[in-house]
Amino acid sequence: MSVRVTQLRVFGADLSVVLGRTLLLLALLALVYLAVRVALAGSELASALGTLKWQPTVSLLLLATGTYLTGHGLRILRLALLIGGWRIGFRDLASFHLTTSAVSLAIPMKLGEVYRVLELSNIAGGLVRAIVIVWCERAFDTIVILAMLVLALSNVSGALPQFGAVVALAAAFIAVTAIIIFLAPDNLRRLAVFIVRRHDSKATVPVLHGIDTVRRAILEAPRLLQEKVASLATLTVLIWGCELISFALALPAVGGSLNMALDGLLAFLSAITRGETLLHLLDLDAGQRGAGGAQLLSYMAATQVPLLVCGLIAAAHYVRLRLRT
Repeated sequence: MSVRVTQLRVFGADLSVVLGRTLLLLALLALVYLAVRVALAGSELASALGTLKWQPTVSLLLLATGTYLTGHGLRILRLALLIGGWRIGFRDLASFHLTTSAVSLAIPMKLGEVYRVLELSNIAGGLVRAIVIVWCERAFDTIVILAMLVLALSNVSGALPQFGAVVALAAAFIAVTAIIIFLAPDNLRRLAVFIVRRHDSKATVPVLHGIDTVRRAILEAPRLLQEKVASLATLTVLIWGCELISFALALPAVGGSLNMALDGLLAFLSAITRGETLLHLLDLDAGQRGAGGAQLLSYMAATQVPLLVCGLIAAAHYVRLRLRT
């Protein structure tokens, strides 16, 4: 019996390794495909910049790129702070972040977050810990985005439809987080007690194990943030400050206005939430893209294309890391 259990565990481990490496291969193929499409559309990206009423200079575009990548450097620091004492080198962490961020450029509807969680589980101590870490990242991001939404909606009337997607996503995230934090732990404990009292079979064991895993993951989050909230909040504000500044630099049409840059960045986030990736915009012709699409494509050319290049470079190291894991 013990031999059979051992064989099943080995088979399960082998299967998880195969699935993990298959997922990594698919992600890398998506990354390479996006890079080829961007390279082939280089002239199209340049013409999109030419359609803007106010032309950004090369120095402004380079400054926007540097500011945007600085924001990602701060994201790596925030991730390192969340992971804490887990044994992973900063170079490995940077290669993970840049690779998964670049892969997310080709994946619509925020599904790149799912891939990020799965990859993080390989280097940060398991799937449950990875979910908690990424959830904490997005919780801090959502708080700042909600603050920006309040500022934008207080200064611009009728802007809610323009920001509808990001408003809906932020509201749903806050609602789910509140339910998980305030209602789930006690009710999961009650559910486990109910199953133990009413059902006496071997089939309930994995169910109880799953309930216990989820409950421990929820209770793990406060310990993960212990004595780190101020630092994480500061890093998050700086991250989104870089996002806002890079948007204003890449699109001089905002005229240096904070309100216009804020509205433009929130509209960009809403478009990304709806699934308008760089790949999606490249598939549209100039007529379908319109003026707003040209601005969005120009901002992506100044920020996300350099991120794609960094992701390709980082992927060379990350693949070696994953093959060793």
